Amino acid sequence: MGISSKINYLLSTGNLRSGTGLDLMQAKGFTIIADKLNNMRYFSHFRSIHRGSYFAEMKTTTVRKLLPENWGYLCPVHTPDGAPCGLLNHLAKECFPLTRPSFDADKHKNLEIVLTNLGMNPISKNINIIHPPNSLHVLLDGKLIGYVDSELIDGLISSLKYLKVNQIPDNLVPEKLEIGYIPRNYGTKSPSYPGIYLYTTEARFLR
Repeated sequence: MGISSKINYLLSTGNLRSGTGLDLMQAKGFTIIADKLNNMRYFSHFRSIHRGSYFAEMKTTTVRKLLPENWGYLCPVHTPDGAPCGLLNHLAKECFPLTRPSFDADKHKNLEIVLTNLGMNPISKNINIIHPPNSLHVLLDGKLIGYVDSELIDGLISSLKYLKVNQIPDNLVPEKLEIGYIPRNYGTKSPSYPGIYLYTTEARFLR
């Protein structure tokens, strides 16, 4: 059996044929069968997100909950009853996936230069430069590009959002730039990793 027939079988049934199991938690339920009871139901399948049939066997209900970071991206109403409740979700009306990178080198200003002008200290090869312990790191698409002093970070975030919304020609940044800021919280039982996280890549949900 060739690879093409296995892919056709996967898309038509949602089940994966593999002798080894590929070390996956589940081997079925990868696709959503679009049944055409009516046109609206049929079209809704193309905006659905299925978290997997494996989670339907779990006793915990946490995976079925609509978490705060999902609001505006997943529809809180359009979810079925029964076993797939909370596992089979649909995209909200204003949500859409980004299919290509949002950064264009010929159009947008170099983000590292913009951030440096806003107060970021770029990464330097000089090992004698030591950043203060209260500085937060700045990551662009997973790459460390600099540090920001904690006293300047609020102003940097506000200025970057201003440039993003108003699309200033001299400092043009991508309109679809994702700006994530995690402040430093002392004394928490489960501390996160504070810093500024910027993303320009595709395969992201926007609204």
